[in-house]
Amino acid sequence: MANIILFPFKMLLWLLLLPIKLVFTIFAGFWAIIAFIVGMVLVVPLIIVIGVVPACILWLIGSIALAIFSGKKIA
Repeated sequence: MANIILFPFKMLLWLLLLPIKLVFTIFAGFWAIIAFIVGMVLVVPLIIVIGVVPACILWLIGSIALAIFSGKKIA
């Protein structure tokens, strides 16, 4: 019985909250776009610097060490 009486008020509250929900939805969309751009600009280069650059340095050190210890001259 209480649900029948309270239904119009719940519906009215839901309708009144729609603009707030819309604002939060738009804000979430903007936040997702900003996070994506920040990820592309900062995180991807950071991953490259942290992962690829040390791997290239180790590869270069290993190649030089192999050339030195194999008895062959580099030049």
